[in-house]
Amino acid sequence: MKSLIETSFSLFSTSSRRSGTIPSPRATHAWPRSRSFFHHVAAADPASFGVAQRVLTIPIKRTHIEVTYHLTKAEVDTLIAAPDPKTPRGRRDRAFLLFLARTGARVSEATGVNANDLQLERPHPQVLLRGKGRRDRVVPIPKDLVRALTTLLSERGIAHHEPRPIFVGARNERLTRFGATHM
Repeated sequence: MKSLIETSFSLFSTSSRRSGTIPSPRATHAWPRSRSFFHHVAAADPASFGVAQRVLTIPIKRTHIEVTYHLTKAEVDTLIAAPDPKTPRGRRDRAFLLFLARTGARVSEATGVNANDLQLERPHPQVLLRGKGRRDRVVPIPKDLVRALTTLLSERGIAHHEPRPIFVGARNERLTRFGATHM
């Protein structure tokens, strides 16, 4: 184990001496795992504590994260109006884009919605979204989205209590995250 620790340390210390930080993007992604490993080594092997501490003192490279700009209301409305309302696919695409815009759902959350997740008859309509990490949330639905979803469900012959997907692809199967990129 000692040779593994010293080899790992020599690799990281050589690269960090050149630039003062971890240089490559590949090493940057591996660095958190390595740091975690060296935290474990420092706690589990007292003989290697000094080597582990030297590795943990290597600074972490900070990268600039670009600012994400949001669409304006006019841009969102233009996107929602883009699909052809005369075709079933266009009506599905419009309802899907409207769903994303009005609920703030992730694409994977929107594609995972079933008809029984909708509560459209309530005074305040809402939808159950199943998110990442088993995090479920209930989100209110505005009237224009209720109309679009009601039309889509009636067009497909789906009742509100059925556990069938709302948004389907060409083969009448649940729309995938990747299928949604072709809208």
